[in-house]
Amino acid sequence: MTMQVGMLGTNGVILAGDTRINRQPLRGFHASWMSYDGPKIRISDSGRVAISCAHDMQTANDVADAIFANMTHGDHASCEREIKEFGTAAAQGRDVECIVVFADPLPCLYFFQHVKIGETVQNQCQRITGCIPAGDTQNPAVFWGMSYYKPLPINQLKHLAACMVVAAGGLNSSIIGGFEIVFCTKDGCNRLSDESARELWFTAKEKIGRVGELIMETH
Repeated sequence: MTMQVGMLGTNGVILAGDTRINRQPLRGFHASWMSYDGPKIRISDSGRVAISCAHDMQTANDVADAIFANMTHGDHASCEREIKEFGTAAAQGRDVECIVVFADPLPCLYFFQHVKIGETVQNQCQRITGCIPAGDTQNPAVFWGMSYYKPLPINQLKHLAACMVVAAGGLNSSIIGGFEIVFCTKDGCNRLSDESARELWFTAKEKIGRVGELIMETH
């Protein structure tokens, strides 16, 4: 499980999320779960498409590869249908959620989901014109995006995205940890350096603490 978020800004799109990857032992092996850190946001070789991966990571990577191989642009009449077709074929019935961003012809944001709930399969692709979480969407940290998102430049929205991911890790630290962020503008998709991402993580943690102190003030 993971916490991923996509936000449409006035000058681009943000993809942000945690970096903890949890792996269960192979069937038939008596072993403990493993966890390690790694990127969950993929950027195409062209640098013009970025995709965040949630739920089954192998499946999500397969979906990302299929979209990278077949799509270069968003914001056209058949875009949602094409993402759904390529994503569904790559998913092969497994659970996956991906937030898809195109830099061309303008930065735009889509949410793809293929998840089985009981006997029902939720299979959809939707263009997003605001803020969308993926992964551990039952985590109360989605409150941050739902409450405070508004269209702003991505350099401002990055603080909200960081608070959402950091808060999610604080509430579910066994499966959510670390932080990465990608900015997608008309110039392409670029990952923030590890050092800058760590600084943003620490700043978000401090801000969350200050919000708690304000709430508990008696005057």
